[in-house]
Amino acid sequence: MASIREIAGGVVAAIAADVTGPFALMGYSMGAIVAFEAARLILANRMRPPASLIVAAHAAPQVPWPHRPVSSGTDDEVIAHIRRYEGNPEPVMADPELAAVFMPVIRAGLRAMENYAPPATEPMAIPLLAICGDADPTVSRAEMDGWREHTSDSFHLAAVPGGHFFLHQSPSQTLDLVRSQLQLVAV
Repeated sequence: MASIREIAGGVVAAIAADVTGPFALMGYSMGAIVAFEAARLILANRMRPPASLIVAAHAAPQVPWPHRPVSSGTDDEVIAHIRRYEGNPEPVMADPELAAVFMPVIRAGLRAMENYAPPATEPMAIPLLAICGDADPTVSRAEMDGWREHTSDSFHLAAVPGGHFFLHQSPSQTLDLVRSQLQLVAV
């Protein structure tokens, strides 16, 4: 079973191997925590830091995982949990054969989040942009605002129209926010 830190380690290894210029890290949903942990690993390893950390659709690390563990539940329990996020392709979730193909990956991701314990760390000197959907049933604006505790640099919280998968409902607004952040930090 891969942990969030192991996944982040893979991200850092890829950056070390392939990135030679300025870069930013962006993570969406569970990926926000992975990007956060990758930034921490980069700083701990004294690598070139990211010009910015952009997190979307996930509460700040110090916000406890709000769900009861479901990774070892029945397929129906896992599917019911995933449906809460209102954006997963229903034809896949409704088809038992397709759902079975994706179930090991879904369970592994849930297990990684259920077992994640945020570190007690100092804020990072990295500009941070947090983006949330204004109608996300899984993360509140206040939970997203908690990301400000993880930077000693600039912080911006933005809400765009949509739910957890606001990227589908507000792609141009989301892209504009990311583009503006990257221009601010000159990536």
